Amino acid sequence: MHANVAAVLTNSKVNWVLHFHKNYGEIKSPVDFAAALNVDIGRISKTLFLRMTPQTGFALIVCSISRRIHIANVSKALNCARVELAKPEELAHLIHYPPKGVSPLGVEGLPVLMDESLLIYPSIWIGAGSTGEEIEINPQDLALISNAITGSFCE
Repeated sequence: MHANVAAVLTNSKVNWVLHFHKNYGEIKSPVDFAAALNVDIGRISKTLFLRMTPQTGFALIVCSISRRIHIANVSKALNCARVELAKPEELAHLIHYPPKGVSPLGVEGLPVLMDESLLIYPSIWIGAGSTGEEIEINPQDLALISNAITGSFCE
């Protein structure tokens, strides 16, 4: 787990569990991970690092791996003309997370959006800021400790 993520979780009063992919056999995709856990794929999340245009800001969005972001809704929530995926170099430079391990935790100063469809689950899995590790957490707790704005951001 990335040190920034560990610091947020350690300082919070929420329950969470760290899962290592290696403990579940060969995990090549989120579908494999959901199958290994025997949970609905909707509970496995992705965190995307976004660039806001025309200004030069960045944001994160957490949504189910099975859903696609709705660009217009996300842009409106961030009060910008458009959003696009930031480049891996920007991700590495600004928040130091790998492309396959982005976490919505430990990213001070960046807005975090969270798709409200995640709120129906008792727990979801998010990136730990490193590859091969996922954090299981209650979605309401995640929204609280990440200061996430929740809304309808996906389709």
